Amino acid sequence: MHGESLLSRPPGLVFTGVVGACAALTLYGASVPGGIPGAQNTAGFLTFVLAVTWLVRMAGSRHSPSRNLPGRMVIPLIAVVTMGLMLADAPLKTRLLLSETALRQQAVEMAGKLFVDNTRERVGLFNISKTVPIDDGVLLRTRNGDHVDHGFAWMPDGPMGYGRGYDNEGYEHLIGDWYVWTKY
Repeated sequence: MHGESLLSRPPGLVFTGVVGACAALTLYGASVPGGIPGAQNTAGFLTFVLAVTWLVRMAGSRHSPSRNLPGRMVIPLIAVVTMGLMLADAPLKTRLLLSETALRQQAVEMAGKLFVDNTRERVGLFNISKTVPIDDGVLLRTRNGDHVDHGFAWMPDGPMGYGRGYDNEGYEHLIGDWYVWTKY
């Protein structure tokens, strides 16, 4: 260890912990409709820096491949598991499942009403900024971007198409009668 630079050693437990924290930030950023831009941008930048650092350290390591397994095996495993969870929409679906009772109660209360509720409130694990009753369910806005709104659509009969006052929408089925909606 004496005279050895940091870049000539394989990644250790501290580096592995930083990679795990970055993976957690990535999953957190994907846990709401439309994502959390600050978390996603930070995680993307950190992931790039960590990947380059990992490659340099692995290439410069003078240790045998059997030494320091956390840096050699756990880090790629963290990356693969994180990508798999992202592809399956697991962060968003998990957070929705944990909040489903509260969200459903909110949606059922608003279904069939003739007004929009602009009250900002915490419903389950989500901040809801607007609740909009529509013909076939309720839209719950979780994020208002510059030109794009995101949220959940509770539609017991599924999306019915256009003509409800929210015409430029995309719906993506999540679980049960819940959809992610995006208004462009």
